[in-house]
Amino acid sequence: MITGYISLLVLHILTCRRRHHSQRSMEEEDDAAMEDPLLDQHYAIEVQGGNFTWHLNKEEITLKDISVRIPTGKLTVIVGQVGSGKSSLLSAFLGEMIQVSGNMFKARNLNVAYVSQRPWLLNASLKDNILFGKPFVWRKYKKVISACALLPDIEQLPAADITEIGEKGVNLSGGQKQRVSIARALYSEGDTVLLDDPLSALDSHVGKHVMEEAILRRMVKRNRTVILVTHHVQYLTHAHQVIVMANGHVHFQGKVGEVKKFDPDLYDVWRKAIRDAKATEFSQKFDAGSLLNLERKHSGGSQVSHDTMPRPASTQSQLSVPGLPGGLQGGRKMSAMSVMTEASNEDAGEDSMLADADGEVKALPEEKGKLIKQEFRETGAVKVMVYLRYLQSCSISLCLLSLFLQVKCVPFSDCQFDCCPLQIVYHSLIVTSNIWLSLWASDSNIYERNMSLLASTYGNITLEVSSPVCQHCVFSHSSFDNTPYLMTYIYLSLGAVLATFVGCLVIYYMGFVGSKNLFVNMLVSVIHLPMRFFDTNPSGRILNRFSADIVAIDQRLGGHVENLLRCTLFTISAVLVNSVTTPYFLFAAVPFFILYYFLQRFFRATARELQRLDSVTKSPIFSHTMETLSGLPVIRAYGVQSDFKRRAFKAVDCNVTPFLFIHTANRWLGIRLLDAIRSACLVLLVFISCITYMLIVSACFVTCITYTLMVSGQLNWIVRISTEVEMSMNAVERVLEYADMEKEPSIVSPAGPVTVPESWPSTGRIEFRQVSLSYAPDEDLVLHHASFLIEGGEKIGICGRTGSGKTSATLALFRMLDIIEGTILIDELDITRVDLSTLRSRLAIIPQDPVLFTGSLRFNLDPNKRRSDERLWSALESVQLKEFVAALPDQLDSDVVEGGENFSVGQRQLLCMARAFLCDSNILIMDEATASIDTETDNHIQAIIHSPALQNKTIITIAHRLSSIINYDRVMVLEFGEVKEFASPRELLADVSSIFYSLVHSGSE
Repeated sequence: MITGYISLLVLHILTCRRRHHSQRSMEEEDDAAMEDPLLDQHYAIEVQGGNFTWHLNKEEITLKDISVRIPTGKLTVIVGQVGSGKSSLLSAFLGEMIQVSGNMFKARNLNVAYVSQRPWLLNASLKDNILFGKPFVWRKYKKVISACALLPDIEQLPAADITEIGEKGVNLSGGQKQRVSIARALYSEGDTVLLDDPLSALDSHVGKHVMEEAILRRMVKRNRTVILVTHHVQYLTHAHQVIVMANGHVHFQGKVGEVKKFDPDLYDVWRKAIRDAKATEFSQKFDAGSLLNLERKHSGGSQVSHDTMPRPASTQSQLSVPGLPGGLQGGRKMSAMSVMTEASNEDAGEDSMLADADGEVKALPEEKGKLIKQEFRETGAVKVMVYLRYLQSCSISLCLLSLFLQVKCVPFSDCQFDCCPLQIVYHSLIVTSNIWLSLWASDSNIYERNMSLLASTYGNITLEVSSPVCQHCVFSHSSFDNTPYLMTYIYLSLGAVLATFVGCLVIYYMGFVGSKNLFVNMLVSVIHLPMRFFDTNPSGRILNRFSADIVAIDQRLGGHVENLLRCTLFTISAVLVNSVTTPYFLFAAVPFFILYYFLQRFFRATARELQRLDSVTKSPIFSHTMETLSGLPVIRAYGVQSDFKRRAFKAVDCNVTPFLFIHTANRWLGIRLLDAIRSACLVLLVFISCITYMLIVSACFVTCITYTLMVSGQLNWIVRISTEVEMSMNAVERVLEYADMEKEPSIVSPAGPVTVPESWPSTGRIEFRQVSLSYAPDEDLVLHHASFLIEGGEKIGICGRTGSGKTSATLALFRMLDIIEGTILIDELDITRVDLSTLRSRLAIIPQDPVLFTGSLRFNLDPNKRRSDERLWSALESVQLKEFVAALPDQLDSDVVEGGENFSVGQRQLLCMARAFLCDSNILIMDEATASIDTETDNHIQAIIHSPALQNKTIITIAHRLSSIINYDRVMVLEFGEVKEFASPRELLADVSSIFYSLVHSGSE
């Protein structure tokens, strides 16, 4: 117990130190920027000779000698190549970077709105993400969603704008997430708006609409200062000021026309890009209403945006809203973010609704938009199978050893003990040592009585010192020696200590093995779960199982088991001693044992459910913490830290409540059992002992009283610790829940597995035969009876409107969706017969959201260590990153932090592209892989795709920039999960009635 308190004390000290360290670098520190009243009318932000870095302890300066002025109420556009420092400059304006030197001034009372390059969304409804804590005003809200072209997307959601969009907006496509972020900035009251490349994930016609309606009309024309980072140079014509970044410093600052004198080559590149963009625009000028009409031209009311839609929001069929007022009227759904949002007086009480075909308004059931599943919580006693599974995870051999060492019983007598299992040895030694003390005291008393008797007998006789009687008396007095008793007691104590040490060591090691096996089993299971599981379960909930529950098993369960065995055996030994000493003790003990049993049942049921509540309420804390940490720049920019703190306090309060009740119940148990019952038991024992005092030795009577007090105390501990064991088994129960979840099947086909050669797929031929797909067996189809053939080496572009099934068709190649019917063949081989890990390892994909792992650049490029350095450098050169990596201090061994945050988003995409090129797969899928890179780099990548090196590779590209697939062999157009068109771009453009023609000539590139 003392060691436990010492551990808690050390943990408390470490926690206080870490908290003190974190508070020193919290956001409450004064911003390095100073308010300058002279900037109020002329400039919103001014930097003079500023040097900025991300890490103060490193000598590397990210932004060097920055001197810029951001005019108030104007549009400033920041351009530059990948990794030139554009996003870092915005971070410096926000105060996210460390200012090493120079000065930065901001206008007084500057309110900021920020749209990050990777959109950050809450696990809440779409509406709550737009409002972001602001009061709901219907007219303003309606204009915002119209300006951001969100109405067609909202119409497709099952519960309109109150649909849950999931963690990180998993229910939305990349373009939809960006437009929601822009809508949040537009709805806010920020007078300075920072936009970090938000148009990269949008179709050209949608991007043009957002640029004109949201940015220019509702921001710039209303005197809001706008700073836009973009790779679309055609928007430079709208800029009042242009900033060109290069290698972390400002290469140029001024008007667009001034760059011709400063850098003629750069001006020629811009002029050519702007001319090409204008040449692809449809001659008709669309306003907001005509754009929506055009979007419905070929879709019967559906939107024209062809952002990739990851997955449907619900099993419900798609809903269509005839008009804006009916589809999005008022109100909100209660969610995690709703605590931040309050409706204005004029709109209070309104609920989001759908309009039916007759124009009548009907309320939306909240269940339609529900995405996140409620966390499952067991009820009732922990099943016996959970205990058996835990023992199984501890390994059979260790369980048998522990069983032998802890449970097997060998009888012992009052003064003798034999070699027996450790816990029995321990308690035998403890009991024997106490009995030995009693015998020691008894022998001493007998000796004293004998000496008194001898003294009374010979007291009146004077003897010579040399007389035999006196000599005998002296000899008798000196013959009683305490040393044998003392040494025996020491040996018994040392034996008990040794037995305790070995027994605890075995049990704790068994617990360690069990915890490790449970962790590995759960990890393997979670890795092989379907993707839908991660969409419907927040990452904080999963992290709770891997942290809090594993900690409970690893640190508490083993100790509770050891304490329970020790207390139980000690109680048994104490009862035996009392029964032998005072047989009538059993008559008094039986009623108390029955009382203990019923109190234990009552307490155990209460504590068990409280522990389950404690475990479940930890998940929101993890989820909120992870969500907040990932969006700190956005939260700080909007100044809503207090709202997120309030949400954090609310989550902590919900978790602390069951924790408090658990300890309150423990105190109740201590008062009821430890004090009241112990006192009653002691009084009854004294009463029985007084009746039978002539039959009890005084020393044994003291031992009996001591053991009686110990029995009541140990019974109290047995009740508490047995309950603690079951409470800790709740963690095992939760871990086993994840470990036993249904995994993705390795082989689906009833025909059985097939062995594929190392060269498979050798040609890259792909064929769909009447394929129907769904994200779950009980959900609607996302691809209907698709049949097409892609020959090996073809370059295929896929386009279509949101939710048309583009991403679904490509994910089907990886068997991430359920194939309801039909067959998918790769090189004439049914993929359902191929081992899942083999199938996925033979295909290469470049995702829209780049994924990098903590480690080195070398590990991220070649995780399996199969490629030489020459190959790695060649791949980096192909994506134009060789010079950048070569300039790093450790080059290929340079560190990559979590998520690759020490690289720009464009650089991350290029690194993922280099990794895909190194896979040597004959099938490469590119899902908007060039969305966040500049036009020059994009053209270079397209040249690589059409180079002889990739001539024999099958490349499938999902594209928003239709100009990037205009030179492909064929283009597939999907609509509502059906293949509508599949022909060469030339053929489709020649047919004015084709969907592809309408997409290209509706403002797409």
